[in-house]
Amino acid sequence: MSSGIGSHIENFDLEMGERVNLSLIAEESIYQPSIKGLKYFNFKLSVSKENGEEYRPLLATVTSAQEVKTLYGERNENLSQLVEALQDQQILPKGKSKLLEPFCETPQLRLEESMSTDSALYIFSGLVEYVRAIKEIISDDQGDYKLNIAGKKIDDNFFEAVEGCQLVTFQGYKDRTMDDRELLRSA
Repeated sequence: MSSGIGSHIENFDLEMGERVNLSLIAEESIYQPSIKGLKYFNFKLSVSKENGEEYRPLLATVTSAQEVKTLYGERNENLSQLVEALQDQQILPKGKSKLLEPFCETPQLRLEESMSTDSALYIFSGLVEYVRAIKEIISDDQGDYKLNIAGKKIDDNFFEAVEGCQLVTFQGYKDRTMDDRELLRSA
C-alpha cells in the first residue's frame, strides 16, 4: 500500500476472523484561523473491534464554506460516477447524491454540500484504503470477512463499485484547507 496505511493498521492489532466496524467522524476544528463564512472540520475514521478497542486515524482537515450551497472544486464526473456506482451496488440509497454522509457515525447537517469535491473524494479514498487494508488482515482462509461501515455490511460489492471509478490517491492525513480556500476563490 503506497499510502502506508498497512503499517498504521497493523499497530491496531487486528486478527483474522475479527469483526470490525468503521465510520467517518467529522468534528469541527477550533485550531484554524477564523475567516467569515468558513469553518474547518477534521475527518477521522473510527475503527472499532468487538472488544470495544477503537482506533481513530485522522484523514483530512477540510474547509466548509457554509454559504456555498454546492460542491466546489474540480468539476469532473468522478464524484457522480462514484455515487452512481455505489447506488447500483445498493451501498448508497438511490436518489441522494451524498458520498460521505451515509458512512458517517453522526452526519453533520449540510457539511458535505459546503465542502470541496476534491476534499470529499480525498476523504472517501482514505476510507477505501483503510477498508482494503483491514479486509486483507481480517479475511479468513476462505476470504470471508466481517466488516461494517456505519452499520452497513460491506462485502465485495463495495470493492466492485469503487474499482471502476477513478479515485484520488490517498497519501495519509492531509490538511486540505489551503487547497479548499483556493478552489473556493476560483469557483
